[in-house]
Amino acid sequence: MPLGAQNFNRPKALTNYKPIPLPLLSALRKLKEKKGWSILEMSEHLGLTQGKLSKILLTTVKTASPSTLKKLEAFVAQNTEQSTTS
Repeated sequence: MPLGAQNFNRPKALTNYKPIPLPLLSALRKLKEKKGWSILEMSEHLGLTQGKLSKILLTTVKTASPSTLKKLEAFVAQNTEQSTTS
């Protein structure tokens, strides 16, 4: 019996996920270039898991949940403030 569409269970897209703004993505990538992969450990202080951040940095993930977006924005804001004050 050939595999058909009835056998393929595609995961449903989460409707509450929002696009990650390009300035936020570029800021994350600049932080990674500047500080290396140690930003993964730094991200845990704000409750952002290493897996989520590395997935965003390494893949073409373009959406995130609202709570993840807030954590990403807080992470970028905190680390850009630290780099401008030091």
